[in-house]
Amino acid sequence: IVSDPVIPNRIMRDSGGNYTKGILSEVLEPIMGKGLIPADPETWRQRRKAIVPGFHKQWLKDTTDLIVECAEALCDDIERSINQTPQSKATVNMEEKFTSVSLDIIGQAVFGYDFGSVSRESPVIQAVYSVLREAERRAQSVIPYWNLPWAPVIFRDQKVHEDNLMLLNAVLDELLRNAMAEPPKDGGYMSLLQFMVNTRGEDVTTRQLRDDLMTLLIAGHETTAALLTWTLHELMKPEHAHILRQVKQEVDLAIG
Repeated sequence: IVSDPVIPNRIMRDSGGNYTKGILSEVLEPIMGKGLIPADPETWRQRRKAIVPGFHKQWLKDTTDLIVECAEALCDDIERSINQTPQSKATVNMEEKFTSVSLDIIGQAVFGYDFGSVSRESPVIQAVYSVLREAERRAQSVIPYWNLPWAPVIFRDQKVHEDNLMLLNAVLDELLRNAMAEPPKDGGYMSLLQFMVNTRGEDVTTRQLRDDLMTLLIAGHETTAALLTWTLHELMKPEHAHILRQVKQEVDLAIG
């Protein structure tokens, strides 16, 4: 882990050839294809160059408004859960809540689609979690048994993994078809998916777009949820009470 801005510059730009993605790239390739995480250096440079312009100033502003809306929906959901319990006290799994709201934000900002996972259980979340856990198991496994012929038939966990990938691919394929069939209105909000569809070059296939989107879906919301969960855990420690007060003051100042 590095924090000095000079060091990532050296690692990623000046001497990237000295570093490899290791086994993580191998186990993620069947899931993300040539998405940004497992991609080879040349594909990574091409796709990063294509995707970055989508994060323009107006998109960031509109997405900030989306984040606020999703956060308010999360607060309303937590308040309802608490009010429905005796004495208005409840234990809330915030990791689950943060995962749900992160998926909803990614859904609307990137795909222009409302998963609605804060208000109802989403099969997409379960599929993403299962796929990530399988990737972790594969990275730690000595024998790549999942490559065996008929592995999904022999091993139940591989059948579940295959079903989850089929679900995620089906969702992404549907979102891609919708984005291609319904171009954004002039002056209207353009999701990152619509931007990528409208600006893709002739050499960019639907499969490459699907790989890019799978990376954004899986790596985007799960990591954000983990960070929010850990941050809240640290803020609630007695020794960090003064930091929590500062956070509350800043929220009150910014939102009112």
